[in-house]
Amino acid sequence: MAAFYTKWLRDIRESQKEDGSISDVVPLIGSVILPTAMGNRLCRYPWNLYLYYDDERILEENLPLGQSWVDYLTSINVDILSSSANTAIGVAE
Repeated sequence: MAAFYTKWLRDIRESQKEDGSISDVVPLIGSVILPTAMGNRLCRYPWNLYLYYDDERILEENLPLGQSWVDYLTSINVDILSSSANTAIGVAE
């Protein structure tokens, strides 16, 4: 499974647009952006793979992907991160 996830994350990194957005199809067809939940998973998957396989390369290769995704989210809606965090812990807005 490590080889599958490594290739999958590489494909996503290579398809990420300059603004940090990520297509829901790889290779990119059109300009469809992933829902926030999927983008958030892309930030967590490298960490979980690192914990499982104890391979720091996963983090080194994918940190820019997560950073760009978070930068993109804040560029389109500065409150999206705190709003998502509040929803995740059950805080009503």
